[in-house]
Amino acid sequence: DDLYNLIKSRRADSLKEALNKYDDQQHKVHMEEMQRAIQNASEVAAAESVKQTAYSADIAKSAHQTAVASKATAFHTRQTARNTRRFR
Repeated sequence: DDLYNLIKSRRADSLKEALNKYDDQQHKVHMEEMQRAIQNASEVAAAESVKQTAYSADIAKSAHQTAVASKATAFHTRQTARNTRRFR
């Protein structure tokens, strides 16, 4: 409702009361908008958190695979060195 409708519908008996009711309504609308914004931000943050968790899991998996490959490379390097020494 706007200020004029508050007075016209006789929901307010005086200009002061109409202004107070109008201010209360505007405050309520503002608070509801803020709550929606907070809820939307929370939902976005939750979605990003899920993405980050999946990304972290992928990084951990890649790091593990890299470590396994490094161990295998080190093993094969040692074997090659032993074989080279043995056949000299």
